[in-house]
Amino acid sequence: MVFFLDMGLEKVQLLTENRLNKIDGLTQKDIHESSESHLRKASAVADALVEEYGWVRITCVADGKILPPEEIAEAVYKEFLAGNMR
Repeated sequence: MVFFLDMGLEKVQLLTENRLNKIDGLTQKDIHESSESHLRKASAVADALVEEYGWVRITCVADGKILPPEEIAEAVYKEFLAGNMR
Protein backbone atom coordinates (compact mmCIF):
# COMPACT_ATOMS: atom_id res chain seq x y z
CA MET A 1 0.00 0.00 0.00
CA VAL A 2 1.42 3.36 -1.04
CA PHE A 3 0.15 6.62 0.41
CA PHE A 4 0.46 9.91 -1.46
CA LEU A 5 0.28 12.85 0.95
CA ASP A 6 -1.26 15.47 -1.31
CA MET A 7 -0.70 19.09 -0.29
CA GLY A 8 -0.98 20.79 -3.63
CA LEU A 9 1.71 22.94 -5.21
CA GLU A 10 0.96 26.11 -3.24
CA LYS A 11 1.39 24.44 0.15
CA VAL A 12 4.50 22.53 -0.95
CA GLN A 13 6.08 25.82 -1.95
CA LEU A 14 5.04 27.39 1.35
CA LEU A 15 6.62 24.54 3.34
CA THR A 16 9.90 24.65 1.42
CA GLU A 17 10.12 28.45 1.25
CA ASN A 18 12.11 28.92 4.46
CA ARG A 19 13.51 25.41 4.85
CA LEU A 20 17.22 24.84 4.51
CA ASN A 21 18.50 22.72 1.65
CA LYS A 22 18.18 19.04 2.65
CA ILE A 23 21.56 18.13 1.15
CA ASP A 24 23.96 20.81 2.30
CA GLY A 25 22.01 22.79 4.92
CA LEU A 26 22.37 26.04 2.99
CA THR A 27 19.54 28.45 2.24
CA GLN A 28 19.75 27.98 -1.55
CA LYS A 29 17.14 25.46 -2.73
CA ASP A 30 18.10 22.45 -4.78
CA ILE A 31 17.07 22.47 -8.43
CA HIS A 32 13.94 20.45 -7.70
CA GLU A 33 12.50 22.64 -4.96
CA SER A 34 13.40 25.87 -6.71
CA SER A 35 11.76 24.95 -10.00
CA GLU A 36 8.00 25.48 -10.15
CA SER A 37 7.98 23.68 -13.48
CA HIS A 38 9.60 20.61 -11.89
CA LEU A 39 7.14 20.70 -8.99
CA ARG A 40 4.19 20.87 -11.40
CA LYS A 41 5.52 17.92 -13.41
CA ALA A 42 6.15 15.91 -10.24
CA SER A 43 2.60 16.60 -9.11
CA ALA A 44 1.22 15.44 -12.45
CA VAL A 45 3.29 12.25 -12.27
CA ALA A 46 2.04 11.58 -8.73
CA ASP A 47 -1.55 12.05 -9.93
CA ALA A 48 -0.93 9.54 -12.71
CA LEU A 49 0.60 7.03 -10.30
CA VAL A 50 -2.37 7.36 -7.95
CA GLU A 51 -4.64 6.54 -10.85
CA GLU A 52 -2.55 3.85 -12.53
CA TYR A 53 -1.29 1.93 -9.50
CA GLY A 54 -4.01 2.62 -6.98
CA TRP A 55 -1.95 4.65 -4.57
CA VAL A 56 -4.04 5.98 -1.71
CA ARG A 57 -4.31 9.77 -1.87
CA ILE A 58 -4.42 11.48 1.51
CA THR A 59 -5.59 15.07 1.19
CA CYS A 60 -3.52 17.09 3.65
CA VAL A 61 -5.17 20.48 3.18
CA ALA A 62 -8.64 21.59 4.25
CA ASP A 63 -10.13 25.07 4.01
CA GLY A 64 -6.83 26.35 2.63
CA LYS A 65 -4.80 25.17 5.63
CA ILE A 66 -2.42 22.26 6.06
CA LEU A 67 -3.94 19.74 8.41
CA PRO A 68 -2.12 18.99 11.68
CA PRO A 69 0.19 15.95 11.50
CA GLU A 70 -2.10 14.07 13.88
CA GLU A 71 -5.05 14.42 11.49
CA ILE A 72 -2.96 13.33 8.52
CA ALA A 73 -1.68 10.33 10.48
CA GLU A 74 -5.24 9.41 11.45
CA ALA A 75 -6.34 9.54 7.80
CA VAL A 76 -3.44 7.27 6.81
CA TYR A 77 -4.25 4.86 9.62
CA LYS A 78 -7.94 4.70 8.66
CA GLU A 79 -7.08 3.98 5.03
CA PHE A 80 -4.60 1.32 6.11
CA LEU A 81 -7.17 -0.41 8.31
CA ALA A 82 -9.75 -0.21 5.54
CA GLY A 83 -7.27 -1.83 3.13
CA ASN A 84 -8.30 0.51 0.32
CA MET A 85 -6.08 -0.76 -2.45
CA ARG A 86 -6.70 -1.76 -6.01
